[in-house]
Amino acid sequence: MNDTRQLSDILTHIQSNSTCFIFGYTSMCGTCQMAERMLNIALDVRDVPIIKVNLNYVPQWTQSKEIQSVPILMRFENGEYVEFMTKMEGVVNIVNFLSK
Repeated sequence: MNDTRQLSDILTHIQSNSTCFIFGYTSMCGTCQMAERMLNIALDVRDVPIIKVNLNYVPQWTQSKEIQSVPILMRFENGEYVEFMTKMEGVVNIVNFLSK
């Protein structure tokens, strides 16, 4: 999972994949670190196009998506923001979200 702080990387990722995911986090968030560990395990089961983004570096984009909490796993289809997951209760739930 690649990490980016650039809006251009985010937009390229969304436009280059018919279905893709963005894992949003902030650097001082302990829950985000735990969610990232679970997400990495889930990605061993379900390989999908995904990048991780420190939302502190893209505040305008974060506001435009109305992101209110982290960690957040966002799903995009054909360039459109479809749905998100903020309650990451376990690897199975994350795999199910990635498999929709």
